[in-house]
Amino acid sequence: MKTSLYNTLSWTWGIIMTIIGAIAAAVCMALGCKPQKHAGATYFVIGEGWGGVSLGCFFFCSKGANEHTKNHEFGHSLQNCIWGPLFPFVIAIPSAIRYWKFTTNAKKGIPNTEAYDDAWFEG
Repeated sequence: MKTSLYNTLSWTWGIIMTIIGAIAAAVCMALGCKPQKHAGATYFVIGEGWGGVSLGCFFFCSKGANEHTKNHEFGHSLQNCIWGPLFPFVIAIPSAIRYWKFTTNAKKGIPNTEAYDDAWFEG
């Protein structure tokens, strides 16, 4: 997706999550975090050992996040461009529930029966 189309869709159809992301980005910058670029998105590194979260054309990931994690979060930002105001309900909430389930199982020593990216909205 061309960067101009990505930005146009993020700031129009996907405005809900992008505004939330812009507010989070402003807080990060006020706290001294430096914005970085990955594909067309702006991202910030915050904390350690937790993964990442996508908020419109911004995403936030933990220190040492690998390329897979960054690509994964960028993928959610593309989904925001496609799903727009439905994104929180169709993608974000199910993704958060899935993340919670996987991390809770890992803490309890319960094996997950499928790969994290096996869900259509995660892969």
